[in-house]
Amino acid sequence: MREIKVRAWFTDGKNKTLPGQKHSMQEDRTLLEFLQDIEDCKEEHGYNVILEQYTGLKDKNGVEIYEGDKVRYTHKHLDHPVDFEVVYYGGCFSQRRLDTKVEDMPDDSTDNIWYEWYSLEVTGHIHEES
Repeated sequence: MREIKVRAWFTDGKNKTLPGQKHSMQEDRTLLEFLQDIEDCKEEHGYNVILEQYTGLKDKNGVEIYEGDKVRYTHKHLDHPVDFEVVYYGGCFSQRRLDTKVEDMPDDSTDNIWYEWYSLEVTGHIHEES
């Protein structure tokens, strides 16, 4: 059975991520309890919330890969590593080169680096400042 996990990022009204405001589901809470806690925090502080789902994959270092993560793909046949963002697109998790807009992705963009997920490395997150 696939493990369902969600994390939340809180942002101000300008969609800037608030430092230290990332929350993940914990083993002792249900998804409903987690979402209620997020909603309570949102109402109390007036934050916007970005929810992201776990892909079910881990990178080469054992780090869980979530929607919104920046991942680096390396392969012996590439001259240099390629950086991607993990996106949910076309009904499945996919990747977007960081120099491409999601709406510009071709329908066949899932020609997947996921087949070689063991060579991916999570390098950051799109909501974190580089």
